[in-house]
Amino acid sequence: MLQSLLLQLVLPLLIVGAQTEPSPAEAEIAVTEEVRDLLNARDEIGNVAMMDSLDALGRTGDDSALELLGEIHSGAFGFERDNAKACSYFERVVEVRPDTLHNLATCSYSGDGRPKDYSQARSLYKQAAELGYPKAKCAYGNMLIAAEGGAMDIDRGMALCREAAEAGVADAQADLAGYLLLGEVVAKDVVEARKWFMAAAEQKHANASFVLAQIYWNGDGVERNREEAEKWWKTSYQAGRKDASFHLGNANVTKMFIYTDDKITGIDLKKMKVAREWFELAKTNAYQPEQRAKSEKMLEMLDELSAKYDPQNSP
Repeated sequence: MLQSLLLQLVLPLLIVGAQTEPSPAEAEIAVTEEVRDLLNARDEIGNVAMMDSLDALGRTGDDSALELLGEIHSGAFGFERDNAKACSYFERVVEVRPDTLHNLATCSYSGDGRPKDYSQARSLYKQAAELGYPKAKCAYGNMLIAAEGGAMDIDRGMALCREAAEAGVADAQADLAGYLLLGEVVAKDVVEARKWFMAAAEQKHANASFVLAQIYWNGDGVERNREEAEKWWKTSYQAGRKDASFHLGNANVTKMFIYTDDKITGIDLKKMKVAREWFELAKTNAYQPEQRAKSEKMLEMLDELSAKYDPQNSP
């Protein structure tokens, strides 16, 4: 069980591009008073007017307006993501800002919005990290560990990821946990890994919540706790891991059967309804084709059980 967990769920955490999204604008961008006033007036003037005004400020030399527009087009505030446009705004920033350097690095690393260039990404992440930007530290550290864009330096990379994790960066906490759980580049420590997965999950980190749910569901190094697992799968789903719907469907199936003397004697129809809702989502949301196919099969099974146990389906 643990091997399957590691291969399917932890390895993606170690891909820096998947973890290094531009930071939420609401929390991390240093902005001018004019930009702050526009943010505060957003509900009154509307998104279009706010963005037009931000663009106008950017044209007058307000780099914080350009940075914020880049963040917005990266998905901040719930806006639709347009990475090419986001990168173009980041490139217009003249001031040396660590958040902008970090985001430009992500443009080069991901290859989404700009050509993939690991050497450029590594250089920019390093600059942002040296300017003290916590999120850039583990992004740069991951590239050192993976020897992406330059020489490998596992010790320095791990130190940077630990610094960022201790500073409260959820992506770094998830990455550090993954390294500790896999035990490939650092000594394996399941207990500490779970600590960092928990720290990231408590910040609603999608992948960390997903893995933590698996750990509790399987009882990997911890007492099995299905309720705790379901809680973290829900957190993961809400944070963007839509494939958690498949596991939530299964979790509710295990709860819906009523037993008497170890025999199934009934169905909790409310729990069956919840299971059905999750499988309806999973048949289109699950990343793996086999999970989508299994969701279809589970819906067919639930139809059969409904016909047998739901009085509303009786002739």
